[in-house]
Amino acid sequence: MHDDIEGQLERLASRGEARGAGHVWSAARTQGAAPGGRGLWPVGMAAVVVAAAIVAGGVTITADDATPPDPVAAGPSSPTTRGAPQIVIAQNASTLVRFDDCAAVLAELKAEALERVGPYGLDRPFFLLGGGDVAQGAFQRTDAQEQSGGGAPPAPDSSQTNTQEVGVDEPDLVETDGRRLYDVRGGTLRVTDVETAVLTATVPLGLVNVDGAVLVEDALVVFANEPLSSGRGGNGGEAKVVVVDVSGTPMVGERLTVDGFLVDVRAVDGRVHVVTVSSPTLAFTYPTGGEAGAEESATEANKARIRSSTLADWLPSRTVTAADGATVGERAQLTDCDEIRRPATFAGFEQTTLVTLDLGDLSASPATSVQASSLLVYGSAESIYTATTSYADLRPGDEGGAVDNQPRTALHRFRLGPEPAYAGSGQVEGYVREQFGLSEHEGGLRVASSTVEGGARSRITVLRVDEGELVPTGIVDGLGPNEQIEGVRFVGDLGYVVTFRQTDPLYVVDLRDPANPRLAGELKIPGYSRYLHPVGDGYVLGVGHDGTEDGRLTGAAVSLFDVRDPAVPARVDLEAYGPLTGPKIDLDHKAFMWWPERSTAFIPIGVIGSSARVEVVQVVEGTLTRVGAVVPAGEGSPITADFDRVVRVGNRLLSVSPEGVQVSDASTLAPIAWVSYR
Repeated sequence: MHDDIEGQLERLASRGEARGAGHVWSAARTQGAAPGGRGLWPVGMAAVVVAAAIVAGGVTITADDATPPDPVAAGPSSPTTRGAPQIVIAQNASTLVRFDDCAAVLAELKAEALERVGPYGLDRPFFLLGGGDVAQGAFQRTDAQEQSGGGAPPAPDSSQTNTQEVGVDEPDLVETDGRRLYDVRGGTLRVTDVETAVLTATVPLGLVNVDGAVLVEDALVVFANEPLSSGRGGNGGEAKVVVVDVSGTPMVGERLTVDGFLVDVRAVDGRVHVVTVSSPTLAFTYPTGGEAGAEESATEANKARIRSSTLADWLPSRTVTAADGATVGERAQLTDCDEIRRPATFAGFEQTTLVTLDLGDLSASPATSVQASSLLVYGSAESIYTATTSYADLRPGDEGGAVDNQPRTALHRFRLGPEPAYAGSGQVEGYVREQFGLSEHEGGLRVASSTVEGGARSRITVLRVDEGELVPTGIVDGLGPNEQIEGVRFVGDLGYVVTFRQTDPLYVVDLRDPANPRLAGELKIPGYSRYLHPVGDGYVLGVGHDGTEDGRLTGAAVSLFDVRDPAVPARVDLEAYGPLTGPKIDLDHKAFMWWPERSTAFIPIGVIGSSARVEVVQVVEGTLTRVGAVVPAGEGSPITADFDRVVRVGNRLLSVSPEGVQVSDASTLAPIAWVSYR
């Protein structure tokens, strides 16, 4: 099975899922396979099981007496319905129990560990990564949001980060305040004055693996996953947060270091919420030499190590340092024990923590934790959800391994505010590929997931958000037979699911009745759309790959879909860019930029053996018009530039790459200047 997982990981990386694959690898490295080829199932490794095959046809499923409270009866069958089987969900796997004090936390962890420890350490549940980036792909918005770009309120007449939800900012490599462009890639802050097209500051941040930044008033908050510096084993890395004052000349301020790795970040109403995952730091004994009894001796030594362990061996800590490098206060436990919760059914020794940053005093940042791993985060204006996908729990001595290898995803909701607060849990069958597989809407949560055992299939589950639990009310099953999900987007009362194997089925799901969601229509065309963006008037723009009828991909493409009648979605126009091209949106949805006032999309396209370019297309009366493309131009511009972000400030277009910034006229695309980072 390890070989298959490694193959799936390679597929994720080869498809451009860089950040998601990186998180999988980081999690796997964190868990560390033990010597001799045995050891832990790596947390997150199955994240890449982007499984496909499912039974043909659409199935509508609604809750009955076997489900959580207030079940809803099935509605009448439609032509695409195959009966109404019950929702089968093990609710105890997602119910959270709050610890009373630190003694209870330590006792619980020791008891669970003593049951599971063996000669090679702890065997943990086998977790799946829900994609993304781990932020890969992108799908968003309700009807009222279709014409905006999401994220924090922008400076006047400027674009902003292309995020999943309006009012919910996400970290990106570039930010703008409408006067300056901030680029944090490579651990160096580079500031470009937009009006003069001059690089005005270069500030080392003391970071290596920067994930991105958010801009909150005059504070640029930068996030990174860094190599371990504290000497503590087990986690393999640290999550770091650096606050930079950009009110004038950029000044690096406090930094927060947390055991483990950073999963994702959301900023809402000026508050920044950070999700991290950490692992125990116990050093175990392994058998050596192959002598008789070596494994038994190692097991006993490891049990003794567990019995003598302290909370510091199990729970993450944090350190805050001032701008001058001096430590602010003592190294401290990240989460108070009475803010730690555990599932009623054991879900691993990893800890997922939500920290709400106090930007004035990072050491005062409140936190709440769940004793479970999580590699997927979704944020709305009111909530943050973490997703933990797991297989059966394997223990030393189990004969034949797990019988039920079906993935299930536990969902934990946190209410946002000055201090994060746990607000409920639920569970769905299958794994969730990426953050856009989740969508909170009018008191409910929609979840797109895929299962793999017993005939793989994909589905949308609708849950009602009640205090303390997420109650399933209905399911649409059987989407994309023998194909894998490439993208999901929820727009108001409709859900769009793109699957792919040889052709690109676009499924339109009617979610107006949470108790009776139904498959409204579908469209099959060659290739697939990785990113879907509503552009108003009943049209959706799809960015992805063109292809042939036999499933061969032929290069990047942009499609325009007419979804005014959900029962008969149609592709009404196509721009194909030819062989050796691929959309940067495969790497990150933030590569896309939409200018609603001009109905114009800016799409970075990679070209093998040549410079990337920014393709510009306009949507006019149900058709696509190619406006042109941005390429490196101007004094000092390189032969090639790997453009991966586009920002508009007024009528200036900033096409950003690791090499520098191409400044152009946003209307004519005429080059104005090249700003070099070299």
